[in-house]
Amino acid sequence: MRGKLSVHQRVMLQWRRVWPYNFCHCLKLVGKANPERFEQATQEALTSAGITQVSA
Repeated sequence: MRGKLSVHQRVMLQWRRVWPYNFCHCLKLVGKANPERFEQATQEALTSAGITQVSA
């Protein structure tokens, strides 16, 4: 690999050895968390993308 890697690229190389990882798994919540609202928004986004068989 040529050139200098960014911090994000270096972390991705380290994570790849441990567990598949997508940057979208990181988020920052501002203010008081509302789990019900988060669940509803997540389900709506998944349904609109045609992903309906997701379980935790």
